[in-house]
Amino acid sequence: MTQRGRHALAAGALVALFAAACGGVASEHAETHARRSPGASVPSRSSPTSRSTSTSTSTRPAPATGRVAGARVAATGSFDITPPPAVVDRGSDYAAIVHSLDAYGDWLAAHHPDPRLVDRAYAWGSQLWRDVRSQLADEQRLHQHIVEVDRVPPSVTVRSVRTNVVSLAATEFLGTRAVVTDDGRVLQRVGPADEHYLVMLFRTSPSMPWRFELIEPAGAPVEVQK
Repeated sequence: MTQRGRHALAAGALVALFAAACGGVASEHAETHARRSPGASVPSRSSPTSRSTSTSTSTRPAPATGRVAGARVAATGSFDITPPPAVVDRGSDYAAIVHSLDAYGDWLAAHHPDPRLVDRAYAWGSQLWRDVRSQLADEQRLHQHIVEVDRVPPSVTVRSVRTNVVSLAATEFLGTRAVVTDDGRVLQRVGPADEHYLVMLFRTSPSMPWRFELIEPAGAPVEVQK
């Protein structure tokens, strides 16, 4: 996830990855890391009203082994010249909103780790918002980036809708997730893996944009045989 998520790596995974990088270790572990804030609690405001599924078919190539292909670093150090994606954060196409906010979170982690921009995709003051700010500050300090490449775009299913809160289930079909230095060196890489998440969108009022309030690892969806 985008963020994804993006998305965001769990705080524990980031500590391990950055500690390895600071110690000069460039190892390859086959473990799966949760991308967002596993310690966050689920708000109790939801009421099932609708369900939908959205899956697209585009794919992106995986980074080159040992170095991220096409790494572009500008004079601003940890910020490169890749422009941010357009953000879709209003309306009722919740799957499209999740894809868009996740893409923005991925852009922050991979290209522009600026904690001041977290409000653009994440609900101000939430645990997720704090975790992503901390992650981006660490990236900036260590001159590193979190780069994700999915095998196919995530699938998103709406579980419940209320006026200002939407809960969803998402599956990310991860190709690779890597810690990369400003000059494109890959310090650590995980994947492939299928990762399942509980996602919650929140807005303060119907006139305000949607933001991620929660992205929490979840178990694989259960299919009932008829």
